[in-house]
Amino acid sequence: HVNSHRHVHMIPAIFAVVVRLARRYDCPAIRISDERIGGRAGLVRPRNLTVTFVNAPKKLVLGHFSRRARKLADGLRTCDRTFGILGSGNMDLAALSDVVATVADGASEIITHPGEENNTLSSELSPGDRAFWNAPARFSEFQALLDARLRQQIERHGVQLARYADIGHWNENEFPRDQLPHYDGHPQRVNRQSSSSSCNTRAQT
Repeated sequence: HVNSHRHVHMIPAIFAVVVRLARRYDCPAIRISDERIGGRAGLVRPRNLTVTFVNAPKKLVLGHFSRRARKLADGLRTCDRTFGILGSGNMDLAALSDVVATVADGASEIITHPGEENNTLSSELSPGDRAFWNAPARFSEFQALLDARLRQQIERHGVQLARYADIGHWNENEFPRDQLPHYDGHPQRVNRQSSSSSCNTRAQT
């Protein structure tokens, strides 16, 4: 799928070029950063208000870009919605559990930024980058992704983990969305040193 760092490809002038190239080179899917709040009460809990407030402008701009992007990307696969923009920097166990419990049918992208307490690259980084890579919040997200309680919630709510590759090649005539190739979410596949995004689908009922 086509993607970019910090959602740069969502800028309208760039997005038009990206879509054109995706079609030229037969790339089946593209990332559209489109978060809808829905009934996610966790975003307004006192401890999350600062993070939500800081990320709100980014969410609003990307939401505006997304409306045009979906029209331009017609025919390309993408997730139906995104989670983790408003909560960026605080997608801990509580936040991820909140998403799993409220996600609707279809394909959803969950954005996380897992990291380690003492990254192996620390000695090679500038003080600013070191603070970013080793931020406690990133380690909290890493721990949340490996937490057995999150896996239990995923199973309880009928959410199926998948990759963009699965979404990109999904064909309704070949198998329904609730039978997407299963990604087992093995801990060793978690990217500890960069942003991580994965799609999930809620089984159709």
